[in-house]
Amino acid sequence: MIKSCILEKRGASICLHGYVSGVPGSGKTETVREVIRNLESHPVGRAAKFSEINGLKLTSPKQAFVELYSMIFTQMRISGNRAQELLDFVVIVDEIDLLLNKSQNILYNFFDWPNRPNSSLLLIAIANTMDLPERIFNNKVSSRLGLHRIDFSPYTHQALTDILLEKLSTFQFQKDAIELCSRKVGAVSGDVRQAISFCDRAKQIAIKKCTSIVTLEDAHQAIQEVLASDRKSPLQGLSFHSLLFLISAYKSLRAEQASKSTKIEQVSLSCTLEKVLEMHCQLCRSYDLDEISEANFRSIAVILASMKLIILENDSPLWLHSLRFRSSIDEVQKLLCSFQISESQKWISATTEWKSLNTIMSKL
Repeated sequence: MIKSCILEKRGASICLHGYVSGVPGSGKTETVREVIRNLESHPVGRAAKFSEINGLKLTSPKQAFVELYSMIFTQMRISGNRAQELLDFVVIVDEIDLLLNKSQNILYNFFDWPNRPNSSLLLIAIANTMDLPERIFNNKVSSRLGLHRIDFSPYTHQALTDILLEKLSTFQFQKDAIELCSRKVGAVSGDVRQAISFCDRAKQIAIKKCTSIVTLEDAHQAIQEVLASDRKSPLQGLSFHSLLFLISAYKSLRAEQASKSTKIEQVSLSCTLEKVLEMHCQLCRSYDLDEISEANFRSIAVILASMKLIILENDSPLWLHSLRFRSSIDEVQKLLCSFQISESQKWISATTEWKSLNTIMSKL
């Protein structure tokens, strides 16, 4: 679909856009990039201008217009509004849900470009959620999405096996070892990145044993070690504001629990992302800390959701998302109170921010 849209519609009076979706690790972004690389050798592809934007790297949704313009026209700096008026080419927008704002005008303008007179823009949007347009976008934005959609299914264990055999061809693996790694991942998430992580660890184990082949035993040990590492300390390595986000979410949900006249299951408690931001800013002001930007706050929310530390229920625009924890509030409280800075982060424990964080945690 992506290739045919670019080759057949480039320069036509009607230009289209594609919506590529699927679970994390299903190959969405890499597939789109590979198509673009192949097109660069085609006459039409060489004439097209390709650009990629990742929502996680933007300081604000509107910064997307400026980033896009600067990729093509480097001779001057311009505002987001002016950049929006001048652009006309093939755009890949990864993590597009991060461009959501309260009015949804940023996303609307992106999707509206291909429908403008004489436009030759092709927009390729990439997101983890298959039904994101229906669940998040309002009717105005949904009407611009068009019909060209690709849904990536999670990899099956057989597909994972084929990928691993190709990627690991420089080192010898027993067939059963690769089969174990692919089946373990295929039965749960289908995330090829985790399967590769298992195999990389198994390879390290084999090298440490001075053997030239990865055995089933090595693969089994690697899976146990990787999964144990994931379970060991889910908060380790998080930034100051990521931890403060979780504390703010905890305090917001505790307040929500206290306001209920009837008893409610702790795992069912939820509040809006906007409420969590208000609590986050309130804590920053109370302890004389620098407040976080809305864009960075959004990015943290998406990252924590991808780490399965929180759940964002996508029933509405991002700021009105319902947020809840995967476990009970009491369990979250224990997790936060037991947090300790890792050895590699000890040097930051004396900073004002982290001293304040310890004080906040001690009062949970």
